[in-house]
Amino acid sequence: MALGYMTNAWGATSGMGKGVTSVKDLHYVTVGLTDEAFTDIKAAGFDYIEIFEGNLLEYSKAGSFKQKLENYGLKLLSVYTGGNFIYKEIAGEELFKIEKTCELAAKAGSKYITVGGGAVRHDGVRDSDYMALAETLDKVDEIAQRFSLTACYHPHLGTIVETPEQIRKVLALTGISFCPDLGHIQAAGGDAAQLTEEFLGRISYLHLKDFKGTDFAPLGTGEVDVARVLELIKQNPAEIDCTVEAERIKDPSARAAEARLLLSKYGF
Repeated sequence: MALGYMTNAWGATSGMGKGVTSVKDLHYVTVGLTDEAFTDIKAAGFDYIEIFEGNLLEYSKAGSFKQKLENYGLKLLSVYTGGNFIYKEIAGEELFKIEKTCELAAKAGSKYITVGGGAVRHDGVRDSDYMALAETLDKVDEIAQRFSLTACYHPHLGTIVETPEQIRKVLALTGISFCPDLGHIQAAGGDAAQLTEEFLGRISYLHLKDFKGTDFAPLGTGEVDVARVLELIKQNPAEIDCTVEAERIKDPSARAAEARLLLSKYGF
């Protein structure tokens, strides 16, 4: 299995400004010290990273991102992107962005394209939004397959897929792989370990994250039964790759080193 670390801990998560008026340019981006992240992630003992598609786009403009990572002794495991995914009027623009992201991700050697999304309307969620989301996710899956990537759906706070019930609802409607984010599931009132076990057959990639009280926490210090999740991963016949994500946590270099030590104690 591959163990990665998400680069977004080394800065603030934002969106590219052009996306306000052009849906195809609506990218996630970490505004921060991403090059420093590469150094710290490698020093902590990880060989892989996940990165936002906006940062991948900017790095790719300057040359080969795959070569840049090789200079740090790293490889790209996944690229994270997302969209509204429920509005037919802009679906073409969003899928255009997904295709361009997949193209760059494949050139950089990525294995996964991880997507979040499912917009919350100003007047509330409609049942039809889940079908629209599922249909779009199936199209995302098809695009990813053309680039030899595995597409995974990542539930996220602030979307129509937060709670276990909502996760079950959308996964019943789409064939895309499932990428549980342990912290987001726990924060939405779910049992992250239980849900991971429930959908283990749908998982090839997973976000290791913890949650405590009202915010995310360093891995192994919160409410998520991390030990149970890691045991499920070890016992699963099919290999599951993992990325540690520690958003909104201070001193990311130290947290990365602590996470790697914790994982090593469980045989990873």
